[in-house]
Amino acid sequence: MRSKTLLFLALVAGLTLAASGVASGGAAPPLTVNPQSGLPGSSFTVSGFECVFVGGAGVDEVTAAGPVLGPEVEVTVAFPTPLTESTNANAETGEWSVTFTVPEGTPPGTYAVSATCFNEMPDREAVSAADFDYPAGAVFTVGAETPVAPVVPPTPGAAPAPAVAGTPRLTG
Repeated sequence: MRSKTLLFLALVAGLTLAASGVASGGAAPPLTVNPQSGLPGSSFTVSGFECVFVGGAGVDEVTAAGPVLGPEVEVTVAFPTPLTESTNANAETGEWSVTFTVPEGTPPGTYAVSATCFNEMPDREAVSAADFDYPAGAVFTVGAETPVAPVVPPTPGAAPAPAVAGTPRLTG
């Protein structure tokens, strides 16, 4: 009987640690950048998950008076002039996404993409700091625009090249 009790306690402890995830020091999930490259003027989406409220209150307590909004997520792309967008994660799933447009004139290169989940419960003083940064390593690559060959108009008054005269030779 004692071994069953210890097994049960170990199982409960394991589930508790798994459920606490990022808030208790677990690894944050990676960011997804789709597509991973493009030209100036093109758009791409950065998305992530596991950005959920921590600190004791459930989703019902947060959403009873309004829409189901989860924690705020701030996403930055380190272009020469950085772009930053904020959104709210889904309160139930922790999923979120933001779409960026590559500014015209952005030089070709690879640019870092970063995000932070601000997952403390709103208006809760008892919550410890639990915000987290998504792991580094996500990037977006801006390609070089392929120049278009200019069309050279014919010179006015120039005569077309003469046809080559001759008798065809057959070999066989």
